[in-house]
Amino acid sequence: MSGAPRNSDKLNTLAIATIGVCASALVYVSIAMLQAFYANDSADVQTMADYGGQESTAQSLKSAQLGNINEYQMASAANPGSTYQVPIERAMEMVAAAAKNDASNLVPAIGPAVQPNAPAVPAPVAPTEPTAPAAPTTPAPAPAPGTAPGAGNGR
Repeated sequence: MSGAPRNSDKLNTLAIATIGVCASALVYVSIAMLQAFYANDSADVQTMADYGGQESTAQSLKSAQLGNINEYQMASAANPGSTYQVPIERAMEMVAAAAKNDASNLVPAIGPAVQPNAPAVPAPVAPTEPTAPAAPTTPAPAPAPGTAPGAGNGR
């Protein structure tokens, strides 16, 4: 066994440490990515489990309100407080037609039968000259002692 001498086996610790650090970083990144994927994938399921069905109340209320303003309804004899209702589009047409005839109908507080009290344009106010201050008045003399104020002679 002759021949060239062989080198003894040496451990390359720097390469082993580099591979170990890179492998642990790769494992950490892959775990973080899997957690993000799972959280994103299950977010809709969790949201529905937590808050599911809450929008149905709002949607049914909105549809009921839209039904109230878009339908004709007749007053009933059984319920004396009930009124006639017309769809909102028809009501707007009726208000516009009434406003063409008499625009004062658009202000319910005034109405067509009431005329405003104030003139349409206020009259200009003329400037006044300053007046001299009034002279101080002297107080009335006190009644004589023994007589009641405001009492007459008694005769």
